[in-house]
Amino acid sequence: MHHCLYITEIIGKVVESLADDYYAASLNDDSELYVSLPNYDEYASALNALARMCKVFQEPALNALWWQQGSLGNLVRCMPKDLWEVTDNGELIFRGYPLPSEWDRFCFYTVKVRFILIGDADHQDVIAALSVHHRTPCFPNLQELHWCLRTDTLAYISFFLVPHLCKLHISLLGPFSPSRHLASFLDFVQAQTPSLKSLAFECGLHNRVNMYALLCRSTPSFTSLSTLKWDLPLTANDIVQIAVLPNVQTLKMTLMKDHTALLWSSRNAGHPYPALRHLILKADSLVTCAELLDYLRQRPLCSLQVGVKDFTFGDIMLLIDRLCCFPLLESLRGIVIRGSFNSPRTLVPLHLFQPLRLLRHLEGLQLLFQGGFTGQDATLLTLATSAYTHAEAEPSFSLQALAALGKHCPRLSSLSLAGLFINAMDDGYEATTPEEAMIYNLEISHLQLGQSRVSDPLAVAMFLSRLFPNLVTIWAMDENGGQVKWDAVKSNCTDGNMTTFDDKQTGIEQ
Repeated sequence: MHHCLYITEIIGKVVESLADDYYAASLNDDSELYVSLPNYDEYASALNALARMCKVFQEPALNALWWQQGSLGNLVRCMPKDLWEVTDNGELIFRGYPLPSEWDRFCFYTVKVRFILIGDADHQDVIAALSVHHRTPCFPNLQELHWCLRTDTLAYISFFLVPHLCKLHISLLGPFSPSRHLASFLDFVQAQTPSLKSLAFECGLHNRVNMYALLCRSTPSFTSLSTLKWDLPLTANDIVQIAVLPNVQTLKMTLMKDHTALLWSSRNAGHPYPALRHLILKADSLVTCAELLDYLRQRPLCSLQVGVKDFTFGDIMLLIDRLCCFPLLESLRGIVIRGSFNSPRTLVPLHLFQPLRLLRHLEGLQLLFQGGFTGQDATLLTLATSAYTHAEAEPSFSLQALAALGKHCPRLSSLSLAGLFINAMDDGYEATTPEEAMIYNLEISHLQLGQSRVSDPLAVAMFLSRLFPNLVTIWAMDENGGQVKWDAVKSNCTDGNMTTFDDKQTGIEQ
């Protein structure tokens, strides 16, 4: 064997090269843990073969092979075959209780696991048996734990928490009782994982829990925690308690109406959430969200996402008034507002959002309402000239407004105008001057126009292919809900037609 293979760094590069071949993206703090990636079986087989080939490669290859796991299944299958079986519905269960000596191979590999998903494909009895046997943490070197609650298994999570755990992500997928399992939960997690950087408790849309429990009885002191996402409603006391966390930059929470009084009474107490930059809110009303922004006062937020069930025009104006105050005028770069009115057909006047043009560094605006928007091209252009890189709205405007957006927003990378009607009946799509021919956007490859009227599909196709040379897909419907006219537009927006952009520009210059 060549002497260079005794160098640890070279062996590590060989193993890393396998991951580069099979993984589309490297793991980061926001990555999700799933081993059902494309070609994962080939990647695992290659690491397995490398570990068996030479003893020099064995340890690095096994470390990479067991680094992340999508369930306890592979670990259980390392135990004697007479201990476990696979049921008819695909679940892996123990036939009996394993003896202490039969856990040896299981424990040999658990020290190599850094990321694991528990509960999604694991039977409750397997988790219980593992917890009973291990009086110490099951995975001593674990860095990231994803826990799926399909059954009532949260009580066993203590056997998986270790001091150097960096990320804890809990997903609620089944029945759950917050008052039973989440009382003083933050106090408990803080004692077990003082180095935690990210904590999330998320619910599916059909698993909303209206009950909530007191998460912390004492002031938490997570010094490393930078991300806190909590879908379940927090008590007003918890909101005030966790406000002292010094390094939380991303916060997601659900607000209730009864929070307003306590937030108002606490608005002069210190500086809540001193490091907060990204805020995601779910609430019953925009008024509650506005009250929280008052409570946060001097926090220079970079992004804000707001989701509410029902609101009024007055609520929108109240929220925008809070957003147009210092320091948000200088700091906000992204805004997402989603929700609906009592009537799903309500049309929102786009001019309500004109004050947002005062936000000097705004780069992204998404207005996701169930109804649609009313207004004029000039109103849309007024918002767009603030140099948004992402605009998503639902107005009823003319197709000619896209040329103005292309001119004034060269950095626009995503565009959705999925309103009630887009007027594509106008003539005059031809560029008549060299200046008009030079208005185009190379960033946009996907365009959503919603329901619209089209008179000449070929003219619309030529206009779009000139304005957006890299356009790949168009999502749109005819005014009657069909797609006959827009299918004709799409068929003409082929690579061959897009080349006419250069031809037309040449003709104009001549």
